[in-house]
Amino acid sequence: MRIVEMDAPAGQGAQLKQVAIGDNLVAPQAVLKWYEIAEAGIDAEIVALARQAAEGFAAGRNGEVGFAILHRCGEHFHFLLLCTWRGTNELWETVQFIDEGMAAFAPFDAPHAHRGTFCIWEMTAVSHETAAWRRFLLSPRSQADLETYLRSRYTGEA
Repeated sequence: MRIVEMDAPAGQGAQLKQVAIGDNLVAPQAVLKWYEIAEAGIDAEIVALARQAAEGFAAGRNGEVGFAILHRCGEHFHFLLLCTWRGTNELWETVQFIDEGMAAFAPFDAPHAHRGTFCIWEMTAVSHETAAWRRFLLSPRSQADLETYLRSRYTGEA
């Protein structure tokens, strides 16, 4: 019985990436901490398009807090993961993507009910965010506690 179905042989498809941070996206309806994951940086044009898409996403929120992950998955393909905390302990996610020849990020529609959520590189940032949000939930939840959450960021190897 083959338990793990891999789409690349051992030694291919997995490489070290770095997590970098950008300025928080602060909008009247939401605040998103900003992460970028890539082997060697992300083009400024893609970052600008991603931030524009994230601003549109934030405009539809209602006082939400969370984080955005811009992940360069290949030479031209990028995911934009827009995550907010709801119900105090639930992480909600909207996924967008951009690929070669596209002028803007678009919704990523998965064709199956059982689908991927976060890859191992994205989980590095998600793990940090989960721990930081838990600390906030267990705090008195003052404005100072929220600011502490918003300042808590991860950078380094993914």
